[in-house]
Amino acid sequence: MAKTVKKYTKKKINKNKKKYNSKYRNKRSQKGGANVSVQPVNTSGNMSEILSLSYSPNGLYIVSGSYDRTVKIWSVETGECQRTLTGHGDYVTSVEYSPDGSNIVSVSHDGVIKIWSSSTGKCLYTLEYPTGPEGSVYSVGYSPDGSCIVSGDDTNKVQIWSTTNWKCLKILKDNLNGRADAVISVGYSPDGLNIVSGSNLKTIKIWSVETGLCLHTLTGHNDSVTSVRYSPDGLNIVSGSFDYTVKIWSATTGECQHTLTGHMSSVCKVEYSPDGLYIVSGSRDNTVKIWSTKSWECQLTILFNNLVNSISVSNQNSIVVSSGMELYEIILSPTTKKAMTATLLSYGKNSKKPYIPSYLAEHLGSYMDAIPAIPILFSRDPISINDIIDKLQTIPNSGITYPDNNHICKIDLNKYLSM
Repeated sequence: MAKTVKKYTKKKINKNKKKYNSKYRNKRSQKGGANVSVQPVNTSGNMSEILSLSYSPNGLYIVSGSYDRTVKIWSVETGECQRTLTGHGDYVTSVEYSPDGSNIVSVSHDGVIKIWSSSTGKCLYTLEYPTGPEGSVYSVGYSPDGSCIVSGDDTNKVQIWSTTNWKCLKILKDNLNGRADAVISVGYSPDGLNIVSGSNLKTIKIWSVETGLCLHTLTGHNDSVTSVRYSPDGLNIVSGSFDYTVKIWSATTGECQHTLTGHMSSVCKVEYSPDGLYIVSGSRDNTVKIWSTKSWECQLTILFNNLVNSISVSNQNSIVVSSGMELYEIILSPTTKKAMTATLLSYGKNSKKPYIPSYLAEHLGSYMDAIPAIPILFSRDPISINDIIDKLQTIPNSGITYPDNNHICKIDLNKYLSM
C-alpha cells in the first residue's frame, strides 16, 4: 500500500520553498503594537520554520510540521522534543492528532499523506492518490469519530479517506470556469456530516460528506482563504485570509455575520476555543489576537518576534504558537477572559525589523527596504519579558522559570494581569 517517496535534493527543496512563498507571501509588515510576549519552548535540533501545530487530545503533547521535512512530537510538561519523524520528501504543511490520540496524520508539499504512531513514531501508512500524487497537499484533518480523514490539495480537490482500509472514499472537486487552484484549509463539522474548505479562489465551500455535493459557496474575502474552522456547536465557521481579516459565517445559511479587522498582514491560522467563547488568530504581522465571540472585539494581542505561521488551542484552553523556528505556550486560566479586558502593555528590548526568512526576502526584493521597524513604545513604558517573569516569580510556588532549552516557560496571563 505504501509508496516510495522520491528523494529531494536541497536545491529542489529551496526551489519549492520559493514556489510556495511566491504564492503566499505578504508585502506588508507589523505596524501596530501588541501587549504580552511569551518565551519559547525548547526547539533544540529544529533548524527550520515551523508551519503547522496540533495539540494531542489530552493536551500533554504537541506535534509540529516544518520546512525541514520533519514531524516532531513535543512534551508539554518538559518542553523537550520526544520524537522526530522523518520520511517526507519536502516541507510538511499540516499535521493533526487522531481523536483518540493514537495516531498522527501529516501532509506535505511532496504530495504524500502519512499516518504515524504517536507512541512509537513509526510510519504506519503512506497514502496514494487515486491517480498518483498531483502536487502539494496543504491541509488535513480527522473526522470527529476518527473513521475518516479529509485532505485538501493544490488542484482544488477535497478528498475523504477511510482510516479502516486507508482507501479514498470520495473526491470532492468543484471546477470554477475550468480553473483548479489550491485548497489551503479543510475541516470537519463537529457532527461529522459536513466538511468546510478554503481555497486560493477566495471562496469557502461547505460540502455534504454523504452526497459529496457542495451545499454552500461563501464569498466575501478579497484574497486567498488560508484557514477555516467550525465552531464547537457547529453553528458557525471562522475563516482567516490573506486580506488581513477574520470572518464569521453562518454554517446553515452561508451568510457572513461578522468581519474582524485589526491584523496588519495575512492571517495564517484561526481556531475556536473549546468552549466557543473566543477565537484565536495568528498572522504574519507577528501577532496572535484573541477575540470575544460575545462582543466580537479583540481582547488581547500578543506580539512575537517572528511571523506567526500556526496556532493550536488545547482542550485545557492553552494556546501553542509557532513563530519562526520557535514554539510558545500561553496558559489561559478560566478567569483570564475577565482579565483580558484590562489595559495591557507592549514591551521589548529594542525596536527592530521583523524576522523574514532568506528565501522569502528574495521575493520581497525592494519591499524589504520599505518594511518599518516594529514599534515597541506605547502610551506606557515597555515591559520586557524578563520583567514579567521576575514579577510572576514573586508568587509563591508559581513554578515560573526562565527557558533553558529544556523547559517551557508557561505564563499564566490571569496571574500576570491581576498583579
